[in-house]
Amino acid sequence: LKSGLIFQILPEFEPMQSCHQNRYHEFSVLEHSLHTYRRMEVLIKDVHPYGIKYADRLRTAINPDRQPLLKFAALLHDVGKPPSVLIDPKGVLRFLGHETKGSHMAAEIGRRLRFSNKEQDYLKFMIANHLRPLLLFIAHKNDTLSRRGIARFFLKTEGLTGDILLLAMADM
Repeated sequence: LKSGLIFQILPEFEPMQSCHQNRYHEFSVLEHSLHTYRRMEVLIKDVHPYGIKYADRLRTAINPDRQPLLKFAALLHDVGKPPSVLIDPKGVLRFLGHETKGSHMAAEIGRRLRFSNKEQDYLKFMIANHLRPLLLFIAHKNDTLSRRGIARFFLKTEGLTGDILLLAMADM
C-alpha cells in the first residue's frame, strides 16, 4: 500500500481507502478487504481453527485450481461499496446493491487483467452472491428461513457452494 503500486494495478482500490463503513465495521472498505483476503488464506489452509463442524467437507469442496481466484474474489468482494454508498434519512451509511455493482466492476477488472471469460464469470458470480450466506443466517435468526430458501441457495450456488461459504466466512 505504501508504494501505491496496488492503486496503479487496481485504481478501483483508491476510493476504497477513504470509504468508511457502517457501525458493523471498524475498518475502511480497503482495510476490510485486505483483512478478508488474509482470512481467506488462513481458511484455505486450515478451516479447523474456526471450529467449523463440517470443515473437512467444506475444504474438499474447494477446487485447488480455483484457490488463487477465490483469494482474488475475497480481495474484490466489496469493490462496489464506494460507488454505492448513500446515507439514509437517519444518517446511517448504506451500500445497497454493492454486490451487483461490485460484480460488474470485478468482471471489468478481470477483463483488464486479461483473465479468461470463465475466470471473469467466476469473479462476477462470487461477488454477486457473497451476501447470500449472511442473508440465510439472518433469516434463520429471525425464524423466517424456509426449506425453499435453503434449496434456492444450493441451486443458485451449485458447484460453488463451498467457495461462497468460505468467502462469507472470510468476510465476517
